[in-house]
Amino acid sequence: MDGDGDRDVIAASPEPASFVALLNDGMGGLVAGPVHSESVPTRIQWLASGDIDGDGDADLVLGGDSMPSTTVAIWDNNGLGQFTRRDALMLDGFSKTLGRLRDVDGDGDDDLVVRAGQDDSGKVLLILRNFGDGTFGETCRYANLNGRFHEVADINGDGVNDVIKVDAYLATSFGWFEPPFSADCDRDRVPDECDADLSPAVVVSPNALAAPLLDEALLQGVVAGQAPYTYQWRRDGVALADSTRISGTRTPTLTISGVQLDDAGTYDLVVTDTCGTGVSNPATLIVVDPCAGVRLPLLFVASAGAGSVWAFDGATSAVLRTLAYPGSNLDDLRGLALNGQSRLFIGSGGTHEVVELDLVTVARVRVFGGGGLTTPTGLLLRPGQLLVSSFGTDSVMAFDLAAGTYAGDFVAPGAGGLAGPQGLRRALNGNLLVCGEGAHSVLEYDWQTGAFVRVAAAGGGLTRPMDVLPDIDGTLLVSSFDGDRVLRFAANGGPLGEFVAAGAGGLDGAAGLAWSAAGHVLVASRNSNQVLEFDRATGTLVRVAAAGALAAPTFIATVPACDADCNANRMPDRWDTDLGTSADCDANHVPDECQGPLGPQVLVPPQNLTRNVGEAAEFAVTATGVGELGYQWRRNGVDLADGPAISGATTAVLTLDPVGLPSAGSYDVVVTTACGTVTSAPATLTVLGIVGDLNCDGDVNFDDIDPFVLALQSASQYAAAYPDCERALADCNGDSVIDFDDIDAFVALLGARG
Repeated sequence: MDGDGDRDVIAASPEPASFVALLNDGMGGLVAGPVHSESVPTRIQWLASGDIDGDGDADLVLGGDSMPSTTVAIWDNNGLGQFTRRDALMLDGFSKTLGRLRDVDGDGDDDLVVRAGQDDSGKVLLILRNFGDGTFGETCRYANLNGRFHEVADINGDGVNDVIKVDAYLATSFGWFEPPFSADCDRDRVPDECDADLSPAVVVSPNALAAPLLDEALLQGVVAGQAPYTYQWRRDGVALADSTRISGTRTPTLTISGVQLDDAGTYDLVVTDTCGTGVSNPATLIVVDPCAGVRLPLLFVASAGAGSVWAFDGATSAVLRTLAYPGSNLDDLRGLALNGQSRLFIGSGGTHEVVELDLVTVARVRVFGGGGLTTPTGLLLRPGQLLVSSFGTDSVMAFDLAAGTYAGDFVAPGAGGLAGPQGLRRALNGNLLVCGEGAHSVLEYDWQTGAFVRVAAAGGGLTRPMDVLPDIDGTLLVSSFDGDRVLRFAANGGPLGEFVAAGAGGLDGAAGLAWSAAGHVLVASRNSNQVLEFDRATGTLVRVAAAGALAAPTFIATVPACDADCNANRMPDRWDTDLGTSADCDANHVPDECQGPLGPQVLVPPQNLTRNVGEAAEFAVTATGVGELGYQWRRNGVDLADGPAISGATTAVLTLDPVGLPSAGSYDVVVTTACGTVTSAPATLTVLGIVGDLNCDGDVNFDDIDPFVLALQSASQYAAAYPDCERALADCNGDSVIDFDDIDAFVALLGARG
């Protein structure tokens, strides 16, 4: 009771209800503590001790009579054998009880099992479950349970405590049973069958995605329930496992790197906790093929002798272009690595740096170097980093992709016997494979730590391995530079013989390896200035995949799926426009002929107007298009220019102020962009003159007398003097004849205006 390791005694008096702790002094002597009295229950019938609140010391539970109910009192131990009354449980309708503290639900804390009744027959067994903090709630009740007393123990050896009832004072017969307790997986003191659905819920399901081919796809779920959880991502109902491209299959976030066409499907997240299993809403992953059905495989070859990288049509072997950027000082090119379809990394052995190129513009993005990098050869991308074989330091260095800076040695110099590192590759088990030219072996290193794991390939005549290519059957294909051949090795590193025989197809100086678009094996033949393609099954020559412009090809890389070629001219769209073989008015590196109409469009044309002479008129147009819009307003097909009465002739709004009779006509606007021209529908301007207004100033007054007289005298002289007016306005009496009969009517108009 006092935590000193020896047994103490609790003595209880039924009436008056009280108890005292007799603490052992370690030599068998008992020291009495204070007497604790109970007012309820009024008579103590039983007591039990156990650590009910999880604080490591033995607490007390007392039971007795308090008609018409019985009370169970709980006394907390402070660890020193001193007790404080904390709680009481009222068991309504019972007077005789007998209780035990035992863990009956298997959760690690003591529950309370109470036999209660009015006499020795018709007794009831009560199971009061401990909620872990020393508070109890009734979970099960069993009626008509006869017997003099009971005990709780694992009587049948199944690891679960049973309740034993004894039928007489002498245990001549007895039986046991396992109460069917109600589950409480969320520990809210409410039986699970009375709760709402307690299974974990994915409260935020993953979103549907449209991921470009070779890009990264991220699916995520947010869970609510009773932690801890276990997670399982599925595609089309099939459980996923982590692999070289897929990670997080047992976490809330699933990451798919280098998305492939067969990654498309319906994904969901299965979550399990103590209360059950929940499944997210399904999310569809659509893989967007940038080729739009037209496939153009690309083959990139590092030409060490020419100091440039050449791009070939992977199907026809045609040279597409060189990727040496203007002013480049690339020298003794070695490794190549593709970052999706937008970036190419090139190892420049002569300048001890790695150059990153933009594959659309073929411009240099940045240079990786420093940290003692010497003669970079093999290149490989890992999340957030670029791994580089440093031939001169017998190490593999890591560079930060975001910052472009040296991040330290990933594989330490000489680790595992590494000498003269060349090609880098990811193994099927996810680890790093490094070709050790100087050690005549392929070594395997842990993908996370860079620690040496084992020799993955050696022997069998392997000399100066330059590159390694894992096959789907677990074997490794390794180029043997001095042997002019490609060897195959078992998963345990043992040699299996030649895959490509020495000198086959003219192979001389076997270097870089890659898979071709047809699924065969490409081998760079450095000394014969070729890239050869060999049958994947037989190792026999299929064709010469690249030649001509090459000089000492070392490493090669292929675009895993395709490159967009929407106009099917066997030139990647991104280079089609860059080289000028296709127009690209909107500068998006997609040939204009593949995009449909790109010219401007008139959304709202100018509207018809009617104005009096001397008023203002305004025409407006709403148009859209790629880039900057240009405008040119016209009247009757003739371009307008800003002047005394015209403004906005080359904007979206044309203003005429004031209008005269000659302003009447058909107006339209020509809208121009870099992608074309469109002309709006015409709008008519109708100008109304005022009878008697012979000078067309918008009013009839004494200023019109002289032009009126001139109109009566000579039509030609009037037209010459007032070119923007109409002589017909002198027909003041409306008889369609301009003569002296119009004088009185004209005078009347003057009087009316005056």
